[in-house]
Amino acid sequence: MREKVRATYVTRKVFNNEVEKLSIKEGYQLNHAAAKRARERYKRIKEQEYANLYNLDMLARQKELERLEFKYMPKLSSAVRSMSRAKNNLIDIMRCNKFDYFVTLTFDKEKIDRLDDTAVRRAYRKWRDNIKKQFGHMYYVAVEEYHKKGGLHYHLLIGSVDKNQLGLVDSGNTITKGRTAGQPIYNITRWRNGFSTATELLDKTAAMYYIAKYLTKNAVDPRFFNKKRYFTSQNVNRPSVERTQHIDTDRQSDFDIFDSIMIELYDIEYGDVNHDYTVLSRSLTDESSQELIEERKKLADEYLANRKQMRIDKEKSYVLRQFERHSSKNIRDKYRYDASNSEKYNKVMSIFFNDKVLTQSEVLEQLNQRRMKSIQSDNTLLLRTNRDFFTCKSMTDEVTNETRFLSSEEYALEKLKKEFLQLEEWGL
Repeated sequence: MREKVRATYVTRKVFNNEVEKLSIKEGYQLNHAAAKRARERYKRIKEQEYANLYNLDMLARQKELERLEFKYMPKLSSAVRSMSRAKNNLIDIMRCNKFDYFVTLTFDKEKIDRLDDTAVRRAYRKWRDNIKKQFGHMYYVAVEEYHKKGGLHYHLLIGSVDKNQLGLVDSGNTITKGRTAGQPIYNITRWRNGFSTATELLDKTAAMYYIAKYLTKNAVDPRFFNKKRYFTSQNVNRPSVERTQHIDTDRQSDFDIFDSIMIELYDIEYGDVNHDYTVLSRSLTDESSQELIEERKKLADEYLANRKQMRIDKEKSYVLRQFERHSSKNIRDKYRYDASNSEKYNKVMSIFFNDKVLTQSEVLEQLNQRRMKSIQSDNTLLLRTNRDFFTCKSMTDEVTNETRFLSSEEYALEKLKKEFLQLEEWGL
């Protein structure tokens, strides 16, 4: 098995030569060959299981088909990551453009079947292409959203076009809430498939996050699985993107990408020390004052200190996991008859906290605490998943599951104690 190599992936984005953003993700170098083999193996197993359906009778085939559909349904975690990526990409595009109007387009059920997504999308594309042919300089971003009753409608930000070109007329209504209260609402005469509203864009930042909100408004909507979440014209401005990766080829534990970044020149937009993910940004046009630089440096030192402590905690946890994975048989085969491996054995079996080697009882206590936390998080995730996406279990089932988890952990602890006694008998 190939040894893991630490790697840092940096994505640099520049918005209109005004703002620079750095996204820094730390982890391990991806083994592309192993990932490709895993995907191919997963595909073969899936095809084989579906092919075996033809060997079953009608009733068994139906039950097996339901099981396979549930097994290979899109993963929730993948859908959430995809949705988050789409939202961030849309915000990046909107930051690079100046829009004039916020538009909402809905469909009249007497003209188009609103529940037919194909007909709705075809009607929208026809209107969009017609406008673009007449005004090629116009640019836009669009997001789909479902009504509560099930029909699709569209939200758009449109730029480089005026009222006459869009065919705006005053509806007689105004915005009643928020910072733009009193602003007139227009209707679009060129839109003949239903109802429409358009308002002038006064607060670009608010509108940008408002339209991006529609991507995550209904959490994970299965109707959008494997569907594009937003649409843009080809002439929108996009950020320039530069991706680099830094590989710790020497396998040095003190390798740190932040040693090569003047972090005091950046604002920390987002920092997750638990997942080793950091987002930095700065203005390329405005010069920072000395006071601002000192304040940023203070915040950066605090963030880097927390990050360093989290890395130390992860190393401790890694040693614990290594200890758990080495069964007594593996330890005997690897280290008992080879005196040269005694240093490796001590590295695996010794757990350091503040330069102190833990005793057997302290090791068991640490393992027990960590396992109990893992059980609680697993049970919470299980109950939340059942409640939100599948069938809710009764309280008796939940209690039964919790009891089963606890009993299995107690059994594991007893087994670990026996392994300690066995190691002592071997004199290791």
